[in-house]
Amino acid sequence: MRRKALFVALVAASLAAGFLSGLPQRAWEAARLVAVLSGASPQPAAVALQETAFWSEQGVERTGLLYRPANRPAEAGLVLVPGADVAGQQHPLFVSFAETLASAGFLVLVPDIETLRQLQLSASDAQRVAGAVAYLAERPEGREGVVLAAISYAVGPAVLAALEPEVSDEVAAVLGIGGYHDSRAAVTFLTTGAYRDPQGGWQATESANHGRWVFLRANVDLLSSVDDRVLLLEIARVRRSAPNAPVYHLVDLLGPEGEAVWAVLSNDSPDKVEPLIDALPPPIRRELTALSLAERDLSKLRAELILVHGRDDPILPYTESRALAAAAPEASLYVLDSLAHVELDLATVTDGWRLFSAAWTLLSVRDRLATGSRG
Repeated sequence: MRRKALFVALVAASLAAGFLSGLPQRAWEAARLVAVLSGASPQPAAVALQETAFWSEQGVERTGLLYRPANRPAEAGLVLVPGADVAGQQHPLFVSFAETLASAGFLVLVPDIETLRQLQLSASDAQRVAGAVAYLAERPEGREGVVLAAISYAVGPAVLAALEPEVSDEVAAVLGIGGYHDSRAAVTFLTTGAYRDPQGGWQATESANHGRWVFLRANVDLLSSVDDRVLLLEIARVRRSAPNAPVYHLVDLLGPEGEAVWAVLSNDSPDKVEPLIDALPPPIRRELTALSLAERDLSKLRAELILVHGRDDPILPYTESRALAAAAPEASLYVLDSLAHVELDLATVTDGWRLFSAAWTLLSVRDRLATGSRG
């Protein structure tokens, strides 16, 4: 009942805003998006899952799933990139999000990126994303430009793809949910639960135990020592279920690479993270640098950024999206108290309005692409 009351209040406010702007239809669609995403309204049965899409990227066949509106023509193309999750494009929350975007008039392409399903993170994923953009840009729905939407760590490769010269002109906007800006700041949060607040001081959370193993799983395959990989994964298995379980008998067997990784994983001080990262094996350091948007000149980004982040995100702090927005030429940021990384539990009209504003901005891009106007 509370959600429905919030939705009624939001609809009244959004429709009033829509009439004042002369765009009541967009306001209604934005409010409906909020209702579906928050669970106040069921997903409309207006989406058809199409057959698998195929395209070639540097001689390699790639695949993805296409979602399209069933009862209306698609007005614009959107590439939706899942975060690092073993279920990938088949995760129920992700499928629901793809269907919701399709019901809003987008032809949605979800590329299958196996490294993300394997919980690995690589800057090379940007090429996979760029290939999906190029494929969609050749279809009628994408010829005026494509929207890129990405979740969690996939926001990094999505922005990197939007910087790629081959497709930078094709990407009209990037919607990022729970993303990051600086890979080193992300590692600091994952391993210590600490992040810099807007004033520069450290803020502590209790996110570190899960985050440590996220960092390990993403990088363990970059180690040359098979023994160190096996030992670290066994340490992770033990500590995930019992954070204080003794593992010294395993740590003592680690070689130099494993010891450097364990030093990062076992560290609790955010002030020590930088030198510990500098001591990591070169392949891990190179990948962290390549993935970091803080290392890129974002003034060259032609796409508009639409960033949504939970204030108490347990995986990546909201300050990362704030830093990303500040570094981009054109960006809007919506910080929600009701969003836990990707799970939304809308609790206030204020958050409802913020989410409505993000939906309105996204649909504004759709309308511009539908009319052939990028500006």
